[in-house]
Amino acid sequence: MTVRYLYFVKKPIQLILLLTLALFIGCQKNNQITYQFDGVVVSDGGGITVEGAEVEIRQKIIGAVSSSLNYSLAATGTTSATGVYRIIIEREMVAEFKYVISKEGYFSQEVFESSQFVDVGKPNIRNYALEPKGYVKFDIENVGTVNPDDEYVIFGFNFKEGCSECFSNGYNYFLDDVDTTFVVATSAQRYVRFFHQNLLEGMPVNDSVFVPLNDTTEYNITF
Repeated sequence: MTVRYLYFVKKPIQLILLLTLALFIGCQKNNQITYQFDGVVVSDGGGITVEGAEVEIRQKIIGAVSSSLNYSLAATGTTSATGVYRIIIEREMVAEFKYVISKEGYFSQEVFESSQFVDVGKPNIRNYALEPKGYVKFDIENVGTVNPDDEYVIFGFNFKEGCSECFSNGYNYFLDDVDTTFVVATSAQRYVRFFHQNLLEGMPVNDSVFVPLNDTTEYNITF
């Protein structure tokens, strides 16, 4: 009788253990492991929060059949009125993250980070400062006698460089028929300095202009 009694006690215990294990596995599937990103986007220099900035998270998946430069889009978020964002994504086997932060009127920013520095299961604080963008429009016009040897130069001192719309600091030459108009993008809410000169005759003119946020300052040169 004793053996039979123990036998019937063990059976329910085994059943309970199996049910508990199944419930645990089910909970694990429902509670996906995630990455959480939180932060604030501000305007570079002024520290003013930027509303409506888009924060894009891309990731390079380990073993994915793609170019080594290809990052798949994981998620996007938009900053609130106070510049705050939160993005939560399901964890993948990621080698590297790429963060792209953009907003009209600002230079976009790209940041790369190895996944070894990104924590699982707790917030990853990532704050960004976007550089405000503005434009300078140069209008060079020869109002005198046209000379085929005309050569004009604009020398930039502190323009932003490194973007498709940007100017080059140093010498920028305009040869032959120098009548031209062009627009360059640069950092806004500050002054940019330059000098310009007709190399055939005349003295260099030193000047500067203030660049407003997301607007254009016009500068006319006649010789």
